[in-house]
Amino acid sequence: MNDDINGNDELQELEDQLRAATFTGLDPAATGRVFGRVRDHVQAFPNGRGRFGGDWNRRLLAIAPFAIPAAAAAAIAVAVLSTQPQKVILPVPAGSPSTLVSPSISPSPVPSPSPTKIAEPLLVETSAPTTGQGPVTVHWIALDGREVASRVLPANEALIGPGGGRLLVYRSDGHVLDLHIDGTADDIGSGMPANTAPGQTDVPVRTVVSPDGNQWIWAKMVSNTPQGNVHSQIWLSGVGQTPRLVADATEMAHALEPHSWKLNSPLIAHGAIGVGGYLLFDDYSFGAVDHLDLVSGKQTPVGPADASVVDVARNGAVGYIQNHMVIVNGPGLRGLSFALPASGRAGGVLFDPTSSHLVFATSPALGPQGEQIETDSIDLNSGARTAFGPPGTKPVGWTPDGRLIAIRPNGAAGGPAGTFLISVSTSTFAPGGQTIAQLSGHTQYYGLEQPTS
Repeated sequence: MNDDINGNDELQELEDQLRAATFTGLDPAATGRVFGRVRDHVQAFPNGRGRFGGDWNRRLLAIAPFAIPAAAAAAIAVAVLSTQPQKVILPVPAGSPSTLVSPSISPSPVPSPSPTKIAEPLLVETSAPTTGQGPVTVHWIALDGREVASRVLPANEALIGPGGGRLLVYRSDGHVLDLHIDGTADDIGSGMPANTAPGQTDVPVRTVVSPDGNQWIWAKMVSNTPQGNVHSQIWLSGVGQTPRLVADATEMAHALEPHSWKLNSPLIAHGAIGVGGYLLFDDYSFGAVDHLDLVSGKQTPVGPADASVVDVARNGAVGYIQNHMVIVNGPGLRGLSFALPASGRAGGVLFDPTSSHLVFATSPALGPQGEQIETDSIDLNSGARTAFGPPGTKPVGWTPDGRLIAIRPNGAAGGPAGTFLISVSTSTFAPGGQTIAQLSGHTQYYGLEQPTS
């Protein structure tokens, strides 16, 4: 075959071969010859000059927008980029955005850096100016008290909480971000209500995160009539998921809200509307608590409807506060009960990871200054009740190895405010078996972010 392109007939023939190489494939030697001749011609007649005017370049660009094998796309790119002074559109793989490529710059993909993963369990806490106005800082605290990292949140973001290896942040446009310890963040979901209030953003609805951090639920108030009929909903979303409705109810003066999510299914509460005042503990339900099956939407009651605080152990035991009593029912238990003071407040009901102990806290509820809090534990095997922990602290969580995380609020009696880690003897939970360490001076604890395999 003559290596020169001498007329329109041969131009048509070469174009036919080019299409064959592009769409049906030639053997490697033939493909090389075809694209070699294309390159030679374009280099010989840059900008479409020569006997065929701009025909050849127009034909190249007519073929280019279709799906082209990698070798063909590379050859066309070399030919066009080496001769055309203007920008040209090159073919891209299906699903990729079109890219304008300059002939003076060779495109080279720059890989995105991988987010830094945590290597140990870390407490997640926040701090803010004492005035309550201004930016919120997120702190990652190791279990030996080291502050591993911190990040000031932008004014349009607020912390939701950790789950597994994720730390979820709400953005005021309703999006959810996965915040990494290196300060980077991924936009992983949307659909939550927007918050356009001025100043530092808050999460506008109560939200809880699944144990693995891949899903989250929140409440939506649909309507509230003057007669007190409240229509409310629970919505579910997750990483890359479309939000969907999972619970719907119309009740008198009560509304659905997330309660906690520690096991496979979350707990939701039918909470009373309009409850306010001084709230020392943040686990009050103010109404019946149900297990919510996220697939079927079925709600299964947990404890009595008038319980104020409810927790469920990994073995299925249920602990709750009712009529100034702490009551525990569950596998192997015949209904343990323990009297609480007739006045004041009680809360912080938490089963330990082994389901062998329950902790709770009581206080006379004297007010934010000088509050006198006592934490007790119940040995569910022997029924023994023991006061333990630093004075003035309330339980807020457990580490996977069974150490208690407790908070002393600002102004509480017993010592400086902050977060404490308490190691206890699992056989006795006796004060003599405790090793207490103050981890930080923060009092806004959100949970434990844990490495994922």
